[in-house]
Amino acid sequence: MKPKHTEPATIEGEPADIGRDPRKMTEAELVAFGHHKRPLLRVIRANCIECAGNNEAEVRRCRMVACPMWPYRMGTNPLQRRTLTDEQRAELAARMLAARAVGGKGAIEEDYVERDE
Repeated sequence: MKPKHTEPATIEGEPADIGRDPRKMTEAELVAFGHHKRPLLRVIRANCIECAGNNEAEVRRCRMVACPMWPYRMGTNPLQRRTLTDEQRAELAARMLAARAVGGKGAIEEDYVERDE
C-alpha cells in the first residue's frame, strides 16, 4: 500500500489537506512515490525539460531569466567553474574509477558527467 502523501492542516481557519514535508518522510516512503536519489543538477534539468514541453531544444532557448533554475537548466552550475591542471584531472578520474569499482558513495551514474564548457 502506498503511503499517504498529504496531511491534515488548517489554512485560514479551514481544514485542508497539504503535502507532507519530505524531510519528515522515510526514504522508503519517498521511493514508494517514485522518488530516488539523483544529482540535484539532473533534477533541475529534468524539471526544465518538463516545463519546456519535454523539448530539450526549448530548454536551451528558455528566456525565463527570473526563474531561479534558469542558470542551471543545461545541467551544469555556471557559478562553480574550476580550472584543473592535467594532473588534477587525472587524479580526479582515478578517484572516480576507484569509487565506481567499489560502488561506494562516490559512485555516480554512468551517463552523468558534469563538464566545464
